[in-house]
Amino acid sequence: MIRHYARRAALLLLILTLAGCGVLGKSGRGMFGRNSDGSDSRAPSEARDPRMGEITRLTVNDQIHLRLTDCRLALKLAPEQTAVWEAYENKVVEFISDAERDTGSAGGGNAPEQVERRIAAEQRHTAAMVQLAAYAKTLYAALNDEQRRTADRMLASTLPQGALTVAPAARAAPH
Repeated sequence: MIRHYARRAALLLLILTLAGCGVLGKSGRGMFGRNSDGSDSRAPSEARDPRMGEITRLTVNDQIHLRLTDCRLALKLAPEQTAVWEAYENKVVEFISDAERDTGSAGGGNAPEQVERRIAAEQRHTAAMVQLAAYAKTLYAALNDEQRRTADRMLASTLPQGALTVAPAARAAPH
């Protein structure tokens, strides 16, 4: 159990460290592209759209891990609730891993084989979501009223959305 929290803490520390790199920038600029005198040191295109200067963007998986951590902290779980939370969290992580594996193995073969693999992956995805819903219900049942209000706001954001992405469209041959 301690190793589980150490792993989560290390991930959060890594995310915060990477985010900190994006705030400082490469050229020694201060926070948010400002010089020490307060003037804007960003390129004109960067100044118009602050997202252009970001060094780090979190992957969908990192966003879900961060949301899981945020939710766990906001729920203020009692020690007796930790096991049910960990079961839910582990199921979400397992779901993400399975979805990545399914997405990565989608290529190859003829069109009917690709369609069949996609159908099989979607069926596994649906079955995993049903299991995940059961874990969420078990967790919700273990929460007190205040924690349930927090879960009502935050728990759904810990679920992957569209975990199995549609493969990019193939380009038609020029006529």
